[in-house]
Amino acid sequence: MQRTEREIEELVNEMADYIIKTKNSTRQTAENFGVSNYTVSNYMNKRLSEGDPRYKEIHQILDNHHQTIDKTITKNRILDELGLLLKGKNCNEIAVIMNISPSQVSHDLTDRLEKLIELSKESPDELPEFASMSKEILSEIRIKLKKNSLQNLDIGSNMTVQNQERDTRGRFK
Repeated sequence: MQRTEREIEELVNEMADYIIKTKNSTRQTAENFGVSNYTVSNYMNKRLSEGDPRYKEIHQILDNHHQTIDKTITKNRILDELGLLLKGKNCNEIAVIMNISPSQVSHDLTDRLEKLIELSKESPDELPEFASMSKEILSEIRIKLKKNSLQNLDIGSNMTVQNQERDTRGRFK
């Protein structure tokens, strides 16, 4: 069912008011309104006018959610993935074991790990597990992931993907 411009405008206003009232994330707003995260993000970024007095507040709320990663969950997941990588598992194997996508494993073990290493230098007490890691270790991990990715090309090519709900760690329920 295609929404009319008027219906979209009403939905944008309802979502904007809801975000301001609840301080909820894009995901929570999407769940509440029965739409996708993309729809909420698109409506708040493209349909809500910058001249709207709610625009700035909504974007501060949503930016806060984007910047706030549940450090404990992310940190523990990355440590688990790192442990599996060091035990010789490849990206796809780690993804299957962790019940997440191979691209998330790759992102966790490169960009997110690098960010955690940098943060640990600033506040080693908060992230002691990463304080001793260096850029050299990160380079070794990247090389290991690249080697493994060549082995991953045909793994899982015949697997069926099911659309399932995920929990807060990104794992299928």
